[in-house]
Amino acid sequence: MAIYDIIIIGAGASGLFCAASFTKKIKGLLLEKNQSPAAKLLLSGSGQCNLTHRGDIRDFASRYGDNGSRIRPILYRLSNQALMDYFQKNGIPLITREDGKVFPKSLSAPQIADFLLARSRENGFSLKTGAPALEIRYAASSRLYTVIHPGGTEQAKHLVIACGGASYPQTGSDGSILPVLSHLAQDQGKKLEIVPQRPALTPVFVQDYPYGSLSGLSFPQIRATLRIKGEEGRPKREIQASGSLLLTHRGFSGPVILDHSRYVSSGDELSINYLPGLFPLDMQQKLKALLSGNHKQAQTALCQYLNHEGSFFHTEFSRRFTELLCLRCGIDPRAKAASLSGGQLRRFIDLITQDVFRISGTGGFQWAMATAGGVALSQISVKTMECLDFPGLYMIGEILDVDGDTGGYNLQFAFSSAFTASAGIKL
Repeated sequence: MAIYDIIIIGAGASGLFCAASFTKKIKGLLLEKNQSPAAKLLLSGSGQCNLTHRGDIRDFASRYGDNGSRIRPILYRLSNQALMDYFQKNGIPLITREDGKVFPKSLSAPQIADFLLARSRENGFSLKTGAPALEIRYAASSRLYTVIHPGGTEQAKHLVIACGGASYPQTGSDGSILPVLSHLAQDQGKKLEIVPQRPALTPVFVQDYPYGSLSGLSFPQIRATLRIKGEEGRPKREIQASGSLLLTHRGFSGPVILDHSRYVSSGDELSINYLPGLFPLDMQQKLKALLSGNHKQAQTALCQYLNHEGSFFHTEFSRRFTELLCLRCGIDPRAKAASLSGGQLRRFIDLITQDVFRISGTGGFQWAMATAGGVALSQISVKTMECLDFPGLYMIGEILDVDGDTGGYNLQFAFSSAFTASAGIKL
């Protein structure tokens, strides 16, 4: 049986980048569960491949939730600027959008996948597809890892786990490697700490969602407040965030929701302020003055007021949204504006500044763009990505308990961790 220098399990973003990052030709093997590589990479950025974000690398740690500070050394090992330089030096020009997201100029995820696969082959890696890892064994005497898959058995001196998380399970990224790793640890009389996986970067659903008819409507700048209930081992906390909100036919989405969905569970509370920065008392006084003697329909006058205030936030309120707010707080949209009572105005302002919902759940892994949870960071060296209890075993990408915000942060970690592992493996 041939013995490889390195076997990488998973030919996705992190696995391919790891194989492509070696500086000399080696005897390597990429084992891929699917019939073709890079299935999830091809979906990234809606097929346009949002590689990273243009921001200051010093600010990146805050984009990875509670574990962000722990992965700083990994992100610094291959920064966003170094990543962009790498692609451009290899003949792949990039573009940066106004929001800081970085893409290949071709807007083609296949271009990135093809390049990484070609570079992997140049580095000596062969590819076997349709080969999920069914079992992994380790022999301390020979310091060899054995990987059993449906097509046979492979051995290597170094093993890299790059199987992804559990989001988009139709791509083969379904978390099925975790029981295999747990069994490996048990065989060695050890325990691998695994944080339960959960969906991240997913829409949030609420009880009695009122905006199904307004699907597609967005707000560029709202403030969301998440009140997390302190149950089942989760600390009670309140999280405030500002950003873009999207209404879908079933619930809330957009970056401000997606980026914080990692924290939420059924029963938590979501409060939305559609006009952040305004004080309810000031709003009430302005509305009273505006509506006094106003013969326009309530819907028209209130919509005009919202758009006047929203213009400072580049927010445009539609008549349909305003009409729905009126109905929710007991205002006849077609009544004369001057006829509205103080109580009706207060209820309207309450909805604008603190539209409160009880969370019923999230979109699940089928809707999630990333996975929270996975192998705990305490199990690896952030300098090399090597598992502390298993010499020669490395873990990279989404298999780890790391999930980033939307905007290229998850691919950046996949690439940074892959590069760190390739530099850490001594052949």
